[in-house]
Amino acid sequence: MKPPGSTYQLVCHPDDTAGGVDSVAVDVGWPSPTMLQLLYRVAGDTSRLQIPERDKPQKRDGLWRHTCFELFFEVANAGYCEFNFSPSLQWAAYRFESYREAMADLEMTSPPRIEVETTPDVLTLDASIDFQRLLLSDTFAPPHMALAAIIEHRDGDISHWALAHAGGKPDFHHPDGFVGVLPDNVV
Repeated sequence: MKPPGSTYQLVCHPDDTAGGVDSVAVDVGWPSPTMLQLLYRVAGDTSRLQIPERDKPQKRDGLWRHTCFELFFEVANAGYCEFNFSPSLQWAAYRFESYREAMADLEMTSPPRIEVETTPDVLTLDASIDFQRLLLSDTFAPPHMALAAIIEHRDGDISHWALAHAGGKPDFHHPDGFVGVLPDNVV
């Protein structure tokens, strides 16, 4: 299901090889007033991708070491948050006080719901996050966001995809990557 909202195209880091990936797009929207939905689509030869096997949906650190999809968003006057979604159905959520500083688990109303579908030409990951607790927070405002994907290839290469890349090595936490705007949650 395509969420109402905005579609963003991610770009591969200039130092990486796309490895059979033609494009990575993300649809972002609010199917309900408190539920944010992200629909990641990796188009290309999916037989060349290393896709984690499905596992028990649970919180897990280190998902970024393999194929993983990410959302970062600013929190007014209070740093930023990070979500990781794996095709294994595992997830992680963190809050940072500033650039890569004071990381803590992000308290959530409920765990994200993740659905995955793979065809020969497209890997799709659909993640829904209950934002009720964040929306009630006095620090939440329609923030700038960064969207990213780490794509592991069967040949061992990894490609890093984002809305924008800061100079140097891939760094999804860098403020220069926060170029998207989270759509308003008006349904």
